[in-house]
Amino acid sequence: MVETPPFVQTRNTDIERLLGQWLNQHNIKFEEQKPVEKITTVDFFVKPNLCLYADGDYWHSKEDVRQRDKRINETLQIKGYKVVRLLGSEIKKGIRYESIFN
Repeated sequence: MVETPPFVQTRNTDIERLLGQWLNQHNIKFEEQKPVEKITTVDFFVKPNLCLYADGDYWHSKEDVRQRDKRINETLQIKGYKVVRLLGSEIKKGIRYESIFN
């Protein structure tokens, strides 16, 4: 039996499904639930270096989670990744291309 590392999420949320559908509709190739740098699993990875997260409004508004997200963002940016986090409420209202690819 293969164990899943603790940083790997194995299920998709409703907002992740919506974001994945949006990426597909725009013919954007991506990898889902991709472990990056052994510190995080990004919801969607778009080559060469885009880490795209679909963050739930409730959990990602908690101070400890916000601080963790900030540390992850900073670490990834130092390593050359572009990090974009979209809140569930933003995704449900409609994703703007510019909010991801500016």
